[in-house]
Amino acid sequence: MKALFITLGIVAVIGVALLAVVSFRVVGAVRTAHGQALYSSVGAWRRIQEFANAQGNSNYVAEADKTLAMLERELKAWRESAPPGTDFAALEKMEELANKTTDAKIRNGQNPLGYLDKAGRQWPGPHAAQASKVARMSEFEYLACDGGPHLVLPKELSGQWKGSGGSVLAAMNPLGDYRRACAAVTNQHMALIPVGSGQAMVLASPPMSGWGRSPEGWIDIYYLEAWVDTNIDAMVKRAVAATPTSAMSDTGKVITLTKSGLVLLFAGDTPGSSAYGEYAIPIEAGSYCILEGHYKSRNWEELYVYRLRPKGSPVISKQ
Repeated sequence: MKALFITLGIVAVIGVALLAVVSFRVVGAVRTAHGQALYSSVGAWRRIQEFANAQGNSNYVAEADKTLAMLERELKAWRESAPPGTDFAALEKMEELANKTTDAKIRNGQNPLGYLDKAGRQWPGPHAAQASKVARMSEFEYLACDGGPHLVLPKELSGQWKGSGGSVLAAMNPLGDYRRACAAVTNQHMALIPVGSGQAMVLASPPMSGWGRSPEGWIDIYYLEAWVDTNIDAMVKRAVAATPTSAMSDTGKVITLTKSGLVLLFAGDTPGSSAYGEYAIPIEAGSYCILEGHYKSRNWEELYVYRLRPKGSPVISKQ
């Protein structure tokens, strides 16, 4: 009996130690994600502050100044206790890209402070910038958030995806949907993860993603890594032209839809109540092989194209 108690005691100690290690890793991952979100938010709000000052609206300026000051305080505190080995250069790049993304949206006619306006004062909206939209960000649908994976989810599985769970505790759960999405793309740009009876595509924290159609009429998912100006549509077109199906790599991954439709959204969101928006992607039911193309220009534009080729269509070979 004494031996049994000793054995149980050893098991208990080991269990506590393992729990401590797991907790340490989870907390570390959450802290890293928090830092990424802070850098991205600061980058975005610096551009919003510029917008507020340019508008000369006292309510806009007060909101932007207050929010940016709060974020900068939090970021300063986070930097002082950042996890060992933190890649600050990569975080600063995220801040810069968030600034550029916000700038593109503002130039595209979006008002990031429109929620402060009274009912009688409406922002001109996209129609006021229609001429510039055609050449910038109107030909494809784009998704941006404050850091974290993006998700391409079969519409039929929308009710199965819980995102971050709506609380910090739920978001820390390594078995929760959001943490599973983060873990799936730790060392790769794209992965498939189980969702209910099917699978979804996860994109590893792109500064921006989007979707369109390939020259064959198939669905393309865009992982925008870096860009040099606000003419995002033109860059996507250059990337698609530079990555024909015959030159793409077969990832070996297949996604199957028993019903039509995909949804593009932030992996921490819940379909139907998303903070960053969601985009419906029209696609027929069936199985699709996922091909990958990589575009990188001399001026540092970079984009990954994930092409959903209907299974059973002519087999392609990389040239």
